[in-house]
Amino acid sequence: MSRVRLVHATGLVPLALLIVAGPVLAASATVRMTEVDERYHFNPQSITVSAGDTVTWRNTTDALHTVTSNSGGELDSSTIGEGDTFSHTFSAVGTFSYHCTVHSYMMGSVTVLAAGATLPQTSTAQPAISTSPGTPVILFLLLAAVAPTIALLRRLAAR
Repeated sequence: MSRVRLVHATGLVPLALLIVAGPVLAASATVRMTEVDERYHFNPQSITVSAGDTVTWRNTTDALHTVTSNSGGELDSSTIGEGDTFSHTFSAVGTFSYHCTVHSYMMGSVTVLAAGATLPQTSTAQPAISTSPGTPVILFLLLAAVAPTIALLRRLAAR
């Protein structure tokens, strides 16, 4: 097998694993700050994720907003401008209610379930986020495939 074919063949394995593992590894959700009829909203207003997941709030309006816990300090963003984001990774199980300090009528909540729990459908048309017990296996396979490829590419580059 020529070097070119070998590099292409070994490069395809990690790429294929990334494509397969991508949806499993994407343990995140997005909440958009939107404007409807001159009123601002968190969309979706309520979301359910697993412990360890990251939620990102994206401001799609021209107004400033915050993501602030109703009680406690779990969520405490600075002011989020147009097009900006705020992200938080939830480690504790529970329901976390929040609001925008600039627009007090903007309210939302994040329900965090134990890692590996089956998540219910969210209130939007987007599919629910789920976790897979096979994630560690996929990560191991991905790392096992990438390491030899990197070593091979280094050897070929040194020649």
